[in-house]
Amino acid sequence: LHAAGFLHRDLKPENLVLGYPGTGGEHKLHLIDFGTSESLTDRKGARRTAPQAAEGSLPYMAVTVQQKKPMGKRDDIEGLIWTLLRLCLGKMPWEHGKVSAAGVLAHKLRVRSHGASGEPACRGMASYMVELFDGLLLHVSALDAPESEPDFDALRKVVQAAWKASGFAPASVAKAVLEY
Repeated sequence: LHAAGFLHRDLKPENLVLGYPGTGGEHKLHLIDFGTSESLTDRKGARRTAPQAAEGSLPYMAVTVQQKKPMGKRDDIEGLIWTLLRLCLGKMPWEHGKVSAAGVLAHKLRVRSHGASGEPACRGMASYMVELFDGLLLHVSALDAPESEPDFDALRKVVQAAWKASGFAPASVAKAVLEY
C-alpha cells in the first residue's frame, strides 16, 4: 500500500483477517477496510503537506494523527504497533472507563517516551515482547518529518530478534513470514 503511494490510516485488529480456509491463503494476514485510506500525493503528484483530519480509530491512531500533523507512512507503522500491543495485552492501557481523546494522547506520548518497559500494563509481558515494542516505538518516534521513510529492514530485524528470542519457531520461518 505504501509502495503504491497510499496510507491505510485505520490499522486495528478488526481490519486484519486471515484468508479463507482451504484457499491456500488461510495462513496469510490480509488488510481490509480502506475507507479512510489517503494518497500521499495530490492530483498533480506533489506531496501532500496540509495537516490531516484525525480519522481512524482513536485507540490505534498515531500520535501525529491525533495532533493533526501532515500524514506520513510513520502513521500506519504506529497504528500497527498499537494494534500489536492490543493483541498482546487483550486491551489497551488507555481502555479503562471513559477516557478523553486528550487522555489517550497523553498516555500514548508517555508510552512512546518511556517504551513498553515503562508501561505498567506491560508488566508481566515476556521480555522479548517488551523489547519488540520498545524497538518499534523507538523507530517510529525517530520519524519526525511526515516524509520520513520507515526503515523496513531495521523493523524486520527488530521483529526477527523478538521471534528468535521467543523460541516459537526457527528464525528461517520468521524470515519467510516477514518477506511475504
